[in-house]
Amino acid sequence: MAAPVHTKVPRSIRKKPRNYIRELCRKESRYEDTLSTRSSTWNTRISPGILSNGFNRAGASPFSKLSLELKQHIFSFIHVRNDRKAVRLVCMDWRNASEYVFGHEFRTFRVYADAPFLKTLSRLGPNKILRAPPGFEGPKVLLAIQGLIIDHIKYHTRNPKYPPDLKELFRFIPHGQLQLLHFTDTCQIDHLRLLLGGQHNLRHLALPPRVFQFDFECFDEKGLTEFKDHISSCKQLQSLHISIKNTIEDHDAARFIVHALPNLRCLSLDMMRTYNPEPSPGSPFFQNPEQLTKLINLEVLQLTGPWPWCTLDHINFRTLVVLKLRNLRNTSTILRRLNESPQSLADIGTSLRSLEVILAWVFNDTSVRDDLELMIKSFSGLHTLVIYTENNGLINPSTIEPHAASLRHLSINSNGDGDEHCYSAEQVQSILRTCQDLETFAIRLPIHQRDSHDPRSIEGIETGSSLPQILKTIAMLKKLRALRVFYPRSRNSSFDSNHLDLANMLLKVLGYYGSSIELLCTKPIWMSRRYTRACLYYRPKTSIDILGRSQTVALPFPRAEAELSDMEIIFEEYECVNMGPKLDIWVPRLIDSPVF
Repeated sequence: MAAPVHTKVPRSIRKKPRNYIRELCRKESRYEDTLSTRSSTWNTRISPGILSNGFNRAGASPFSKLSLELKQHIFSFIHVRNDRKAVRLVCMDWRNASEYVFGHEFRTFRVYADAPFLKTLSRLGPNKILRAPPGFEGPKVLLAIQGLIIDHIKYHTRNPKYPPDLKELFRFIPHGQLQLLHFTDTCQIDHLRLLLGGQHNLRHLALPPRVFQFDFECFDEKGLTEFKDHISSCKQLQSLHISIKNTIEDHDAARFIVHALPNLRCLSLDMMRTYNPEPSPGSPFFQNPEQLTKLINLEVLQLTGPWPWCTLDHINFRTLVVLKLRNLRNTSTILRRLNESPQSLADIGTSLRSLEVILAWVFNDTSVRDDLELMIKSFSGLHTLVIYTENNGLINPSTIEPHAASLRHLSINSNGDGDEHCYSAEQVQSILRTCQDLETFAIRLPIHQRDSHDPRSIEGIETGSSLPQILKTIAMLKKLRALRVFYPRSRNSSFDSNHLDLANMLLKVLGYYGSSIELLCTKPIWMSRRYTRACLYYRPKTSIDILGRSQTVALPFPRAEAELSDMEIIFEEYECVNMGPKLDIWVPRLIDSPVF
């Protein structure tokens, strides 16, 4: 979307943009005041040029008469996600204008048990929506939402139950309206059944790890049947993300649920660490064994946790497009089982386009790496390959060669200290010589700073380092759009205190060799699992120094994820501390595009 031409706005309008927008709304008699925010973030985040098309101090046109492009441009200046949560969109005119930025989701921001929002809902009824008190826009918003994300629930520790007023929030949502339901903090089975009972058009259901664990041992047969009936009524469900205990009963119950969803395309399962291989006596989950023998037709499958090898026996790999195996502590077993699967790997290779394997809690086990390399070689035609090998050494570059012609996104990373966990210049050349069509590339580089007082020049790189040669090889990739660099954190390096110096150094070398990348991401690797650092993003820009020489410098790019959302491989976290996907972004993208 092309931004409108910016014009100068009077100082009075720039200082109080909310008042100006409210004045626009008041001039339109058909609409009410449509913005309410929890803070004055607009005062600091508004741009001097967001209002154009001839608006001046003398008067302003009603909001409904503004162009859709200009409305979207106004909403785009709410930068961070916390600001987006705070916005409540009321009338259709504002909602349509904000779909470019906000989509159709509605987030409840920190719903407390004694929150005025829930107390007001409890006093109102469905027939009193139009008579809500002034300034309370909750019921009107609920009439138009298509996605509900319960972002944070805080309850009293003495009575750890859901706030009773939250039921009123669910009752206000019209039946059959929701398409996305996401709990990020906690969930009770009664409230979930209350929502599922009336939302038959639900397409995405997300219950992240350590938030909602299915404990089917606490279910009696009647309760499980009722829950399965509610799930079965959601025939349009396309993506499901749940976390279950690692028991035989839970495996079978999960399969019953999955088999009841004929349109399911994306499945994400998170497994707890405990494992009980023996079923309980009289378990009701083996009453229909012929149903359990059916293969599940999926396009996207993500397994997180210590999943046993038998899980993959129920997946139809002929339809699978994306396979993610994350934090599999018995990884060697499941990889070996996949290699020995009775299904032909030739059939898998015709459909699978994205493969991600993250090893966790597996140390110095060469058999795991051998099984991983064998599995990668068994496939063909991969577009995306993400490998994290923990402390088990790097995979052989020859493993990637079968996918060189089709590979577009590649990420290779490992943990541990020392250059043995980094590819040499010769190995990087061997990989990139065949993978000439890469668009995004993530790799760990041997970054060592010789002089911590002067990191702003190429000479700051340690003598004899292979880094310049590796960067030269990367710069030869003409189709490369984004580069993500992992590097070990060093306490004696000023790169950790000023990441911009590192980005400038990397882009200076890449620009010298003619690279044309659009985005650079730097990510320090901490040796402790308890700590992690956020990724930093930079855009390259060519500048002229005082001597008339051109060089490439780094510009911080905090909105990279919003503006370059098609580079998913750059915005993912591959360390083992990340226990699950960012579902508010992950679910819609997987549905819209089978390959990311």
